[in-house]
Amino acid sequence: MLRPLPLLTLLLFALLSWSSAQGTLREVLSSHQLEIAGLSNADLEQPLTSYDLYQDKERALLAGYRDDGSGGLPERLSLWSLERDESRWRLHDLELVTADGRDLSICLGSVVKVDRIGERYLVRTQLTPSATCELILGSDLELRDALFGWVVAHFPDGTLVYHHSQIHFAPVHSVAISLYDPERSSHTQIYPPLPPFQELRQAHLEALTAAFAERGLGWCNANNHPCDPSRFDERLVGRVVVSDSEDALAFVIAFDRSLLAEEGVFQEVAYVYREVRERTVPEYRETNPTHPPTTPSIAQPRSQSPTLPSSSPPQLSRTPLSSKKPTQWG
Repeated sequence: MLRPLPLLTLLLFALLSWSSAQGTLREVLSSHQLEIAGLSNADLEQPLTSYDLYQDKERALLAGYRDDGSGGLPERLSLWSLERDESRWRLHDLELVTADGRDLSICLGSVVKVDRIGERYLVRTQLTPSATCELILGSDLELRDALFGWVVAHFPDGTLVYHHSQIHFAPVHSVAISLYDPERSSHTQIYPPLPPFQELRQAHLEALTAAFAERGLGWCNANNHPCDPSRFDERLVGRVVVSDSEDALAFVIAFDRSLLAEEGVFQEVAYVYREVRERTVPEYRETNPTHPPTTPSIAQPRSQSPTLPSSSPPQLSRTPLSSKKPTQWG
């Protein structure tokens, strides 16, 4: 079973999150060889903490916090943007409330990544060792939405593939992966698949069912374990790859088999999906990754998942899936 980190580790994580990126605004910009036009000396000497910077030929965007000396994160996330054609920096304090009134202040956390996908900017904040938010900003740098998880891939049309955040101290850590359509602000969960399950997952569930029956209710209570075979420890292995032309994506999940008297052994299972943006429940195929099915040509996305200890269930509910059964290949 994947074990949660001890309290000391969490405290060290919090300390490192606050102190991992520090320096004055002048030092940060100079380290990236960026001009400082439009900023006062007071601005430039402002200490920063917990920040990240993204830049391309059109814009440089720095997201982080003005260090107030408290040792913790301030309550306001700041954005500094440089438009290349204007050559002047602008400061914008990000309001974590969307235009339709949704309060997303729960996403206030250490900035670990700033990225751009199409005309949108993503600011990733770390909430716990196992949970992040992706703040989605428009080209005007106003907050549009947030994902409770981290983006692991994207399609050219801007559709995001994201791994749900997890409850760090949950007894089991299952993986959940969804697609997000920013034009419609809609979510489609694609993993875990709906029943009926294919051979490899079904065999794993049956083995867990037998193991729980052998251990009995007393073991379940003593170990604070749900003993629900549908909820088991697993993790995403490597990156998620996508094919725009085939409307497909693929990834590998490792099933934890330690409860089956195989301590430290993971069974890797490849999942290949197609028609992921066209269908409420896309077609998928499950296979041994050492003998995968023929997959479409797939380009590597820029956005990668953060280094996290395990993959766990989402903390917040998502748009429910259709009750329609998924189509299975073969």
